[in-house]
Amino acid sequence: CVKDSFSQQERPSLQCRHPGCQKVYVFRKSRENHEAKVHDLYVPTDLEEDPVNKPKEVEPDFKRSYALARLSMGLLLRNMRDSVREGDGERLQRLYSFALLYY
Repeated sequence: CVKDSFSQQERPSLQCRHPGCQKVYVFRKSRENHEAKVHDLYVPTDLEEDPVNKPKEVEPDFKRSYALARLSMGLLLRNMRDSVREGDGERLQRLYSFALLYY
């Protein structure tokens, strides 16, 4: 059915934490504002455990790291070649100090 293909994504439902209140919210801040204004309820953010707001564990991107390292080394070497070609000894000395970090 066409209607099924355009159905909305399932949104998180955050129940009000005051006993007896049946309100449900999609956004965490909306729920916190409701709890503060209506129920005088303040929950420290470090104590609450919302599965919606948990930071996702990010896997390291090795391909990106390799590409950045290769690019930075290539640009350093190109800059060194250019400083030799232009006879800029001061810049070459600065570049050698950067190159020491790589070796």
